[in-house]
Amino acid sequence: MMETIRMLGLSLCVTAVITAIFTMLMPDAKLEKTVKFAISLFFLTGLAAPFAAGELGPIFDFSPIQAEFQVSPLEKQAQEQFLSLAERNLEASLEQLLRAEGVRPQKVDVSIHITGDQRVSIKQVRVTLPSSEEGNRQKAADLLQRETGAEAEVDVV
Repeated sequence: MMETIRMLGLSLCVTAVITAIFTMLMPDAKLEKTVKFAISLFFLTGLAAPFAAGELGPIFDFSPIQAEFQVSPLEKQAQEQFLSLAERNLEASLEQLLRAEGVRPQKVDVSIHITGDQRVSIKQVRVTLPSSEEGNRQKAADLLQRETGAEAEVDVV
């Protein structure tokens, strides 16, 4: 970061000095507009050259990849606890939903994750039904698909 700022400052200083020298050596008034245009073009080119040559990248890069590597252990732990709590709450809500529709699940498992754009997404929904609920397998799968948007796996044991 400091190297980038240093290179940008050096480029700006060198370009400004050369532009000032050309301005002092400007010929008579007939060519003044043309020379000013050429000096301005030189100045802009001098500023853009480090970026065009790839010597300088963007000064501030807020890409998600960079942000991912800067997550502290405490933030990572808080994120894991949030995901765990969210999974448990979603499991309880889905179990209540199924029971309200007359389906008696034995177990509901949900797996969620945080996407690259920091959204919570459901990765997997798995429901285990007792053998007495075999007839409700499709009903449970359709209900969970509609409510979560994720395809649910319904197992009967």
